[in-house]
Amino acid sequence: MSKSASDIKTAVERTAKALTRMPATGRVTRTAVARLVDGLTCELREGDWKLTADEPESLGGNNAGPVPGALARMSLASCLAIGYGIWLARSEVPYNDVQVEVEVNLDLSGLLGVDDSLPPAPDEMRVRVHVDSPAPRAEVERVLELADRHSPQLHLFTRPITLNRELNLTGPPSAAALA
Repeated sequence: MSKSASDIKTAVERTAKALTRMPATGRVTRTAVARLVDGLTCELREGDWKLTADEPESLGGNNAGPVPGALARMSLASCLAIGYGIWLARSEVPYNDVQVEVEVNLDLSGLLGVDDSLPPAPDEMRVRVHVDSPAPRAEVERVLELADRHSPQLHLFTRPITLNRELNLTGPPSAAALA
């Protein structure tokens, strides 16, 4: 079943109205779990969804799925595309197609510690947005800017957030713990 812009607008507006009445319903916790299952092959789960990530054989993996960086780029591209679809529908700006490309240049020397002066990740991303719409360019740009302001993945990629790591270590007690 294909959703029309009108269907999308109705669903989003209904949810936004409910959040206005009961803001606490919008505060949720999501947990993603990654587990190494075969060398570097990683099983990913969140809720009912399950994916596989891996590294290519040249880096010791099994090439059983996309690398985490590809998943991150796909996450950003899909979040932007979905957000653009939502905000175009909410703004009643007609569109026939939306496509988002996320591109980076990588230097694996930083990732593998070959050159510590290089970062382990790209320091620049390029996002190309293709919109097929009969609406004026200025109107489409206005809506895309609005969508960008409300994009969770764009926020993650462009603004620092606090990351708290907790280690839960199991196994035999260490010699220091026995002393």
